[in-house]
Amino acid sequence: MQYAKRGVPPSLRCRIYKKILYADQSQKDLDHFDKLNQDFESWESALDEIIKTDINQVCNDDKYFIFQEIIEQGVQLFFRDRQVLDLMKCKPHATVLCTNAEEKIIGAYPPCGVIPYKKFSAYFAPLGFISNTPEDCYYIFRSMYCKYYCYLNSISSHP
Repeated sequence: MQYAKRGVPPSLRCRIYKKILYADQSQKDLDHFDKLNQDFESWESALDEIIKTDINQVCNDDKYFIFQEIIEQGVQLFFRDRQVLDLMKCKPHATVLCTNAEEKIIGAYPPCGVIPYKKFSAYFAPLGFISNTPEDCYYIFRSMYCKYYCYLNSISSHP
C-alpha cells in the first residue's frame, strides 16, 4: 500500500491492486464468475434496462467507450452476485427481501443487495485501464466496492 501511494506504473497496476485488495482469483472464484455469466445469459432481471441505460451514459464518454463490453459484463454480474451482500463492510441501505407465497424469505433483490443508482457504472469504468480480462476487473471492483465504495452511499459515523 505504501508503494501504491506514490503511484504505480501502468504495467503493474492490475497485479498491485489485486494484492492490496486481496482480489487474487482462485479456481473457485473463476468458477463463480462463469456461473454468474451463465445466470446472466439464462435469466433476465427487472433492473437490466436501468443498468444498461446507466452503462450507455458512462460509455458515451471518450475515455470509456472502448471498455464498454467489460463494463457491461462487470456491472451486470455485480448486481447478480449474492456474495456481495455478505462481503460489504457497510450496507448502504436496508436490504429488500423477497418472499414466496408462504411468506418465507427466499433472498434479497437485487441479489447483491445494492439498489442501482445513477452513474454507478462510473465506479467500474476506470478499471478498464488496468486490465484486459473481465475477471480481473470484476474482482478488483467487487473488492473495492465491498471495502470502500459501500461507505459512499450510506449514512454512518465511520470516518
